[in-house]
Amino acid sequence: MTRLRRILRSLISIATLAVSGGAVAVDSSHFEVKNAGDLVAVCTTPTSDPNYAAAVHFCHGYVVGAYHYYESLVTAPMYQPLFCPDDKQQPREQFIKDFVTWAKAHPQYSKDLAVHVLFKYMIDRWPCTREVP
Repeated sequence: MTRLRRILRSLISIATLAVSGGAVAVDSSHFEVKNAGDLVAVCTTPTSDPNYAAAVHFCHGYVVGAYHYYESLVTAPMYQPLFCPDDKQQPREQFIKDFVTWAKAHPQYSKDLAVHVLFKYMIDRWPCTREVP
């Protein structure tokens, strides 16, 4: 698990550096996602906030990065899928809004690791009801 945490921290640092290269000066401490509550806060930054652009891009990058990492794991034969998404593509913005709504409805997870809570949401949303080969 510590290796996964190091990888996630590296991805977060890279995303923070990439986002801070824009017109808005971003203090990287605003984007230290230590738990699900932090991720929800970043993903719900109001449009009036001077850090909005950086926050929304960071939020999208975090969610997409976590999902792509998961996808790379389940291609290995030793890993069984945690969730089974349907074939319908949902716009990323809507997926994040749905995750935020779900996370706010489950405040008991707000101090858990953000990536774990993101996966709990996807397990809840897309349970594997079919047998996986």
